[in-house]
Amino acid sequence: MFIASFFVVVIFFAMIVGMIKPSIFSFGSFKATRLKIIGIWFFLTVIASIFMGNAEKTTNQLAGGQAGNTQPTATSAPLTSDGNANIAKSEASKWQYSEKRDEMRGSTTYWATLKSNNKVAFDFPYNGGSYLTLELRKDPQYGNDVMFSISKGQFTCVMGCKGSVKFDDGQVQSVNLTGASDGSADVVFIQGSKSIVNFVDKIKKSKTMMVEFEFYNEGRNQFKFDTANLEWKHF
Repeated sequence: MFIASFFVVVIFFAMIVGMIKPSIFSFGSFKATRLKIIGIWFFLTVIASIFMGNAEKTTNQLAGGQAGNTQPTATSAPLTSDGNANIAKSEASKWQYSEKRDEMRGSTTYWATLKSNNKVAFDFPYNGGSYLTLELRKDPQYGNDVMFSISKGQFTCVMGCKGSVKFDDGQVQSVNLTGASDGSADVVFIQGSKSIVNFVDKIKKSKTMMVEFEFYNEGRNQFKFDTANLEWKHF
């Protein structure tokens, strides 16, 4: 490799000298003009070879780069006809499901529960933040229920009350509520069997829900829920 490079340098140097002062290499019948022409021809040949070599190298690099870019990556999504990424349209559900089997009576109770996105700050002794939980229940003994329970606090709904609800960007609606039969102040129920079914139907069609209820010594407070993808076929 070194010897070849040395000869290339010598020949190149000779060409330059031959072009500038061809009389140095003139001998016999070879005149200086002929040597000059030969030197120019060798010089142009070398320059052309170098240029073509670089051009071929650049072409190969571009071709290699393009070929590499056509390979799909592990994280790339397939493209649709309009060039947009084909992203799966699936939303994670925040609903939790449970059931309890009564072996003696041969019946099963089903629940679907959803915790509010936000919490509200109540005063002592309910300070520290309170969440609201929405619960759907199918019970062989008690029937169908939609209830709301507060983690810390009390509803003012012993003899019945009204609350407000809004699904997605719809209108604010009024809903009739009733307290628990055992007097528990931390839970309220949607009142009326028809209202229960209509309420669940609206939940199934919605992605978000906001409710506003009144609490003892705390006034009216609002809670938000992500209601999307409810899987409930019990009523």
